[in-house]
Amino acid sequence: EITRIKLNYQNIKNYPAKDLFEILKEAEHINGYRIKLKSHDLFLCGYQHRSRDSSYLHDREKLYPVFGKIDLHVYKGDEIAVEIISKIEKDYKVELNQYVNKYFK
Repeated sequence: EITRIKLNYQNIKNYPAKDLFEILKEAEHINGYRIKLKSHDLFLCGYQHRSRDSSYLHDREKLYPVFGKIDLHVYKGDEIAVEIISKIEKDYKVELNQYVNKYFK
């Protein structure tokens, strides 16, 4: 924790946004890891456990990944991401992608 600021609807108008952005810029941000579908700009965002017509559940041990551009799964460390990659790389060409917080660099 660097600093603690309590913002609410009463004082947010009076708090200098410039100061808040300075705090965010100076803070150390944790970068994360995502799972990217190779040769596409799509990332892991979930799993499907039902068939297309919802008539049966898929085997829970096998992962049926869903790739997209929003609501992406971001992992703090690479260990979990690498484990997931090992489960799905037989069926999908995926790679580990380091997510860098570009907004405060």
